[in-house]
Amino acid sequence: GLLYVSITMNSDWSDGNQVVVVSPVSETVVDSFEVGLGPGNLVMHNDELYISRTYYDSSWNAFYGTSKIKTDGTVIVENYGSGAVCGGSLHTYQSSIYRTYDGGIAKLDDDLQIIPDSKIGDYTPEEIYSSDVFGEIIYFGLSDFLGNDEVAVVGEDGVEIARYAVGSLPGDFAIWNSCENSGDLNDDTVVDIIDVVSIVNFILSDLEYACNADFNSDGYIDILDIVQMVQLILS
Repeated sequence: GLLYVSITMNSDWSDGNQVVVVSPVSETVVDSFEVGLGPGNLVMHNDELYISRTYYDSSWNAFYGTSKIKTDGTVIVENYGSGAVCGGSLHTYQSSIYRTYDGGIAKLDDDLQIIPDSKIGDYTPEEIYSSDVFGEIIYFGLSDFLGNDEVAVVGEDGVEIARYAVGSLPGDFAIWNSCENSGDLNDDTVVDIIDVVSIVNFILSDLEYACNADFNSDGYIDILDIVQMVQLILS
């Protein structure tokens, strides 16, 4: 119910060092944390907020780090220096936190240290423009900043599954799964009492949201869906 915002840079173009917490209800800042220079990507994992950081010296040499806001509000700050080549993405992968690192993604330990042996992916570090994770699949946006760029798709074993030409600078990813809000939970092409029973069991079991059970397309699976399904069946 809260919005967490990285203040990457200040108004004078100097590196920012804060993550602020905004209440969407009151539209005010309700908390703030000093997390080290250059906060960027944020990931919540086990009720702790992880923050990737990239910041620069006066000659625009890049430095990297990761921070963590613990459940008690204390902040852990870890700097990797300029020698550690890693991007700015954080991901929850196989119940752990991974960070873009040295041409792939690598796991972080509880102290935010990068575990090199856990790295998945083997690309030129400078060509990784972005990365993201969906399920067990890792997507790397690759760019040479010259022409048509690519997205590489990698499995958990580090083997490249596919590669696509996607245009310049692939920076952000989202997965869209099409779904018809039909109420036909058993996929027998008919909406009937069996589907109603399935939705009742779905609600009582408090299962994860499923599009085809949301018969009235309101974003919730509840008694309203059942009522409309029964009306359809009776008509």
